[in-house]
Amino acid sequence: MKRNRAGLQGERAAQDVHYCIICAEEMPLVNFPAHTPTTHCTHDIDVCIVCMSKWIAENLKARGWNEIRCPICLQSLERNDVQRGASPKTYAHYETLSTRSALSSTPSFTWCLNPSCNSGQEHHGGLNNPAFRCRSCSQVYCLADKCLWHTGEDCAQYQRRTQVQQQQHAAEERASWWTMTLTTRLCPNPQCGRRFEKAGGCDHMVCSRCGVGFCWDCGVEWKMVKRKGMSAHKLYCRYRREELLAPY
Repeated sequence: MKRNRAGLQGERAAQDVHYCIICAEEMPLVNFPAHTPTTHCTHDIDVCIVCMSKWIAENLKARGWNEIRCPICLQSLERNDVQRGASPKTYAHYETLSTRSALSSTPSFTWCLNPSCNSGQEHHGGLNNPAFRCRSCSQVYCLADKCLWHTGEDCAQYQRRTQVQQQQHAAEERASWWTMTLTTRLCPNPQCGRRFEKAGGCDHMVCSRCGVGFCWDCGVEWKMVKRKGMSAHKLYCRYRREELLAPY
């Protein structure tokens, strides 16, 4: 029985399948690219279009724009290779990163320090001319101190002022920590960790969060005192000292 031409072509098309080494699926050749990932690859085309696109996107995110490699032979992908194998969105991101890298390598080029501004421009003079005015967002920054321009102060005056402020802040933090250490206690339950003050009363404290009872003076849990007696208190605790000094 004769088979018509359409039937023969359909059979041939059904036989034209290939195996993708990444997703481990067999699929028609139409799902594979026409070229290897790079022009330097010498192996077969063993990665489907979808997997190659995902591979480029993941490498761009994890390795950087200039470290994208063939998943088979690890040859580096050049710009045309990325454009051919990546999605439009991924390629646009690749172009942005490569352009920013090229501009950053230019000695006179400076990026705006405004985190919401993606612009940059040439700035001559370097740190000898630290005032940088962005043409895009109009913000003025000090390139030497990496901050908004300190109007009315040169860099040396600004640095002296901020150093004094930092020292004052550090002293205030130390004083605050010392006050907190003297006037508050930490619940001994490692799963709780609540810190609170004592307004008055005896030294038998009960944590209002987890219910653990402990000694305000040394922090030992009261269940240990019930089990071992006053010797469970730490040596510096006044209740331990009272026990040691008690007459026999």
